[in-house]
Formats: sequence, structure tokens, C-alpha cells
Amino acid sequence: MPPRKGKVKEDQPVVTLGPQAKEGENIFGVAHIFASFNDTFVHVTDLSG
Repeated sequence: MPPRKGKVKEDQPVVTLGPQAKEGENIFGVAHIFASFNDTFVHVTDLSG
């Protein structure tokens, strides 16, 4: 059996969501975390809620 030919991976474009941040700029948000016996919920928002 001849050796397999490797699949050529195509470069995926980088997708970013949200506003563009400048180099060195901090972006703040709020993380609401609720942990119960069976589940853990994490809800991340901006400062307006």
C-alpha cells in the first residue's frame, strides 16, 4: 500500500468580534458566575450589563 498523501491545510483568516482594541489598551467587562450542584453558568457582559 503506498503512503498516504497529507492534506494541505489552508490558512484560515483570523476572525475577531467586537471593537478593535489598540495595542496596550485594556478592555473591561463583567463576569456573572453562578455555580449550583449540577450546573455552572458564566455570563460575560460589557460594563453596561
